[in-house]
Amino acid sequence: VAVRRVRRERPPREGTVVLRTLVAAVLALTVAACATTGVDERCSNTDWYAVGLDDGRAGHPADRIAHHRKACAKLGIEPDELRYLQGRRDGMGEYCRPDNAFREGLAGRDYQGGCEGGFARNHRAAHNVATLRREVEANGSAIGWREAEIRGNSASEDRKANLRAEVRDLERKRETLRSQLQRAEQELQRLRLATPLAAAPGSVVAALAAGRHPE
Repeated sequence: VAVRRVRRERPPREGTVVLRTLVAAVLALTVAACATTGVDERCSNTDWYAVGLDDGRAGHPADRIAHHRKACAKLGIEPDELRYLQGRRDGMGEYCRPDNAFREGLAGRDYQGGCEGGFARNHRAAHNVATLRREVEANGSAIGWREAEIRGNSASEDRKANLRAEVRDLERKRETLRSQLQRAEQELQRLRLATPLAAAPGSVVAALAAGRHPE
């Protein structure tokens, strides 16, 4: 009879345990130091005009600076609000271009205000098209997996009967969605043709300076 020798695991030496603990502690301190340095660089060495410019180009509202202020508060650093607002004003001038209303809406991004003229209306029309397209796609997926299960062999006849009823309901819903999407796309096309797409300031600052109220 062959006898197998079982090798017993030796417990780690005390010195090894201490070394591992020290390495882990050093790594943790390094990560923390890097994180702190990142915050410090973002706050103390920030071009606040550039930050405002980026936020304006993204359509963020003016109170977005509160987010930056909170991030820097732990270091006792206050953002340069004047420079930030100057940058955001210029960024909003780019964001509020007429063509961007359609682009932002079709991308499914929300409009947070700040533009004059027909920006909100055009964005809403484009956003509606994007929403309906997603609903049509989701509807097709819901029909697809049900039809696949009906064709398979794992579902019972009762289950397949229920799935067929659900497919019929979804197909009726699909026709409604397609009709809504067609009308929405026609309205979007009408607005596109009626909207001059030349670059324009369109920002809330320009609107107020002209005595108008932004949307």
